[in-house]
Amino acid sequence: MNSEFNSPKVFISYSHNYDLPDYKDRILTLADCLRTDGIDCNIDRYEESPLEGWQRWMLNQVDWADFILIACTEEYDRRFRGKETEGKGKGAIWEGAIIIQELYDTQGKNAKFIPITLNPEECHFIPSPLRSATYYELDVDDGYESLYRRLTGQAKIKRSKLGKLHTLAPRDRKQDFRIAQKVNLTTQATVSKKKSSQPKKVDQAKSLKETKRLQEVQKHITINSYLNHNVEEVCEALKRLRIIAKGDPKAIRSVSNLLSSFQKSLKITLDAVVTLEKIARNDEASVKIAVQKVITTWKDSNEKDAKKIIIKCLGEIGNKNKPAINKLISILGREKDSVLIQFIANSLAKIGVGDRDVTQAIETKIRFAPLKPKILRDNLVKNLKIIDPGNSVAAQYTR
Repeated sequence: MNSEFNSPKVFISYSHNYDLPDYKDRILTLADCLRTDGIDCNIDRYEESPLEGWQRWMLNQVDWADFILIACTEEYDRRFRGKETEGKGKGAIWEGAIIIQELYDTQGKNAKFIPITLNPEECHFIPSPLRSATYYELDVDDGYESLYRRLTGQAKIKRSKLGKLHTLAPRDRKQDFRIAQKVNLTTQATVSKKKSSQPKKVDQAKSLKETKRLQEVQKHITINSYLNHNVEEVCEALKRLRIIAKGDPKAIRSVSNLLSSFQKSLKITLDAVVTLEKIARNDEASVKIAVQKVITTWKDSNEKDAKKIIIKCLGEIGNKNKPAINKLISILGREKDSVLIQFIANSLAKIGVGDRDVTQAIETKIRFAPLKPKILRDNLVKNLKIIDPGNSVAAQYTR
């Protein structure tokens, strides 16, 4: 780990997203958090007017920093590629040119430029030269910790100790290939008959692995069964079940019961819904339980981030499910927050293709959507095209 005397130097490259007024403040908050945690982080917000001018200042920052965090958005990717409207986003365009040149000079070897996202949909807008690098989603539970580990050189998992090489005894050689071949020819028929009559050998390693998996599933089911376990324990158990318990009837029943038992923990409720969707995707009854639970959870969710998760959950689990579609349509009709409206439209595009009610709801929203932010109307039009290809309203607003 780096000590306080050689704290890593970090510069954040981002676009000033005027369609999302709080975006710059979120970048500033990230920079402040990194500095509080011992990372020497710098952004343009800390400067009023550098003596060398902004162009040289940006170039100097890229030279100075050990790591450059690339805050990926649709706007940043457009400016990185130099495809922005003339006169807009000059800072991101300039920084993009510097980064491209650095990658070119190192023949694509990248240990310095790290893509990050602040919203779940932004991973689609990582600039192409950086897509081979690990990116960090700061909106997920351990996103900040993972980034911090990368910047400070603290791996999540340590390498096991390197043991000594073993000396193996040599195998006996066949001295005469012709003799061996004769033996094979005379015994081939006998061996074949024996093989057909003998039961197949049990793959011990595979059997042991399956036994361990079932034991682990039972362990995590047990954690979910006791209400005195804390939220973190239960959520960790649910995350593990998503990986190891697909289609397991006991696990499906356990998570369904968990949705009925916990009424006050929003985090457990949402994690359980996501888990049920992952392990019971083909179990129609379980999916209905999950959809109903998400719908009833909405009224208890006051925070914007929680609402995003609920909307996303409905989009993942509610394919062609009419209650899920109706709930999203209902929310869409009342919602005024541009970010949540985009989340709802994205979810409806996943589960409501061809549904006439969905088409009408988004058509209405497009007609009454404010002219700014432009990204809102563009998002609604894009999703309407997915739901109803050739839609006349979508065509009207497409330039």
